[in-house]
Amino acid sequence: MKRLCKKLTAALLAAAMMTCAAPGSFGGIRLPEPAVTASAAETEAPISGTCGENLTWSFDEATGTLTIEGSGEMEIFSPGDAPWLSVRRKITEVILPEGLTDISGKAFFRCDKLTSITIPESVTRIGPYAFSECTGLTNIIIPESVTYIEYDAFSKTPWLEALLVENPLVVINHSVYTGRTCQGNVVLPDGVTQITSWAFSGCKNLTGITIPDSVTIIGEYAFNGCKELRSITIPNGVKMIEYATFKNCYSLESITLPETVRIIWSEVFLNCKNLTIRGNSGSFAEKYANAERIPFESLGDSTESLSGICGDNLTWNYDETEKKLVIDGIGAMADYDLTCYQTLRYDYSESNSPFPHYIIEAEIKNGVTTIGQNAFHNCSCLKSILVPESVTLISGSVKAPYLGMNYWGYEEKQEHCPTIKGYTGSYAEEYAKANDLKFEALDAEPLWGDVNCDSSVDIADAVLICRFAVADAEAEIT
Repeated sequence: MKRLCKKLTAALLAAAMMTCAAPGSFGGIRLPEPAVTASAAETEAPISGTCGENLTWSFDEATGTLTIEGSGEMEIFSPGDAPWLSVRRKITEVILPEGLTDISGKAFFRCDKLTSITIPESVTRIGPYAFSECTGLTNIIIPESVTYIEYDAFSKTPWLEALLVENPLVVINHSVYTGRTCQGNVVLPDGVTQITSWAFSGCKNLTGITIPDSVTIIGEYAFNGCKELRSITIPNGVKMIEYATFKNCYSLESITLPETVRIIWSEVFLNCKNLTIRGNSGSFAEKYANAERIPFESLGDSTESLSGICGDNLTWNYDETEKKLVIDGIGAMADYDLTCYQTLRYDYSESNSPFPHYIIEAEIKNGVTTIGQNAFHNCSCLKSILVPESVTLISGSVKAPYLGMNYWGYEEKQEHCPTIKGYTGSYAEEYAKANDLKFEALDAEPLWGDVNCDSSVDIADAVLICRFAVADAEAEIT
């Protein structure tokens, strides 16, 4: 009987311990929880979707084929966030449509089973790291239509490694894609049109480089960290020195800038302590060097024209002191073409208009009948244009595409809108109103109190009047 009682007591105690123990435990000992199985719909990776405004994608699990259909630009993906990311390790083939215009950065990053890719002829740009670390990629067909390849688009691929074995300077479609392992003095071949961003970045053994006149674009960070580079001459076709191009070139002693260079971004010469800028007197290069307190060496007087022809019977003259352009004669002004350029940060364009870039005021004399297409496209400092009653047509826009220039650097895209000066009821006034431009009537009665001449009387005028009053009072006291 006693034995039976002991057994019953032990059983009751065991039952109590099991009841009081936390869920998933036995006698205070944690037990493994049962696995929760998600439904197929919850675990299955997406195999189709959109990848641009007019682009769709689909993945065939059986064949490993990723197919993109449609046209236009591929959307910009967040780092490591292409919509087919979850199946990228399974992709063995990529089919791109004719009509696709660009391939986004990291679009096919680490698709390591991909062995070959054919870029359609509609594509013009390939983004950074687009095919980087595709460790099986041995064959890439790139058409001539691709004019801009961004940094590391093909890094760590067998295709690029094979090219580097043949030549450390890799040129694709007239663009220097990479030269990071080059040594000594490098001579770029004739016909090269651009040096892409980061092309020579970190090339520690580069001591000099000869750039042909065919080059028009040098990308940002192109020579960043070239510690042994000592001198360089920029050819006449280059219009802009992009962000941090020569940053950390500690040994750089001399750079020659042509008069075509009109824009220099920030940090271009950061840590170039021994640098001297060489160029023509009165050029943008000299203005930049003086403002940045960099030694300047003159190569002679400026060769920039201060006068010329801008129509069959029209001439122009530029007063460099007043920054004023005067156009005189009878008849129509010539139209001018635009050339478009692609950079890592922006696409921008430049007109072949002969007018200097630094015009602040333009006066068109009576007798001129039209203002030509893109005539003032480059004039991002232009504040006003005097338009006479003889002008009956302004072709296109007089606004200048302006990237927020703080004199030699760009910050953000915007448009520069000059004031149109003319007569009440004239075509000039009509054009200004139609294009949201400020209009200043030359025949208007003076506006009393408008001391800052902005065609309105407001607090700014009151402040100026107070300043004048205080200044006069202080003058009498002294």
